Amino acid sequence: MKKFLFVLILTLGWLVSKGQLYPPIQPYLENDYSISQVKRFAMGQNELSSSWRKEFLSIVNDGLAQAGENMYLGEDKILSALDHVVYERRNLNYSFENSRNISNQVKFYSDFGFDGMVGVFKYGKCSLVIFKTRCMNLLKCRLDVVQIEIKPEPKPDPAPDWRTYQAPKKVYPSNPQPIPVVVPVVFKKAFFQRTGVQIGCVTIGLGGIVAGVLLSKHHRSSGVPGGAPKTPPEPIVPPVIPPVIPGGPGGAPLTK
Repeated sequence: MKKFLFVLILTLGWLVSKGQLYPPIQPYLENDYSISQVKRFAMGQNELSSSWRKEFLSIVNDGLAQAGENMYLGEDKILSALDHVVYERRNLNYSFENSRNISNQVKFYSDFGFDGMVGVFKYGKCSLVIFKTRCMNLLKCRLDVVQIEIKPEPKPDPAPDWRTYQAPKKVYPSNPQPIPVVVPVVFKKAFFQRTGVQIGCVTIGLGGIVAGVLLSKHHRSSGVPGGAPKTPPEPIVPPVIPPVIPGGPGGAPLTK
């Protein structure tokens, strides 16, 4: 009997030291509570949910202040805060504060060491382990400050110095293409002699020949410019030549 009481006292002492004498915030769930389940619990209208909501926001606001983020979240921002929670596996190989449910109130106690899935609040430079995913026990852990790399803005190109400025060199193609040469068409004199065209007065270009042919067709079909009919040519009247009277100068009769 004494041995049984001794073992019971040791067991109770161990449970108290581990915070297991009181139940966790929520019953253990082997596959973890989802974010949507955590949100429903946080928005509950009971004493435990109200206590959990206030403690959660208090831990988050302390972490934001330590990280240098100029932000404070009230109770109406609980869902927005949970939107910044991600699940990660962490090995908490250091002292931290764990929580439990005592008469529907969240109470903290000292704890050491934990390896498992946790909810991590992340915003800006703040990265903070906030609760266990299997029981929703809130945790007070050390803050991980994320160093955000700020890239410097590119500097504008300096103005060129006329004393050292060099004009860009022209780049010529390694395989230049030859420039095409246009050879004019020259008609020899013998060509015009064979076709019956005389050379000397007017030199007629190919364009003029084509235009003349087109105009001649137009005049033959429609008359003079304007479409008026052609006037018939006037009859040629031969000149009247008076008869020649034989005689001398002045019309005098010739002497025999």
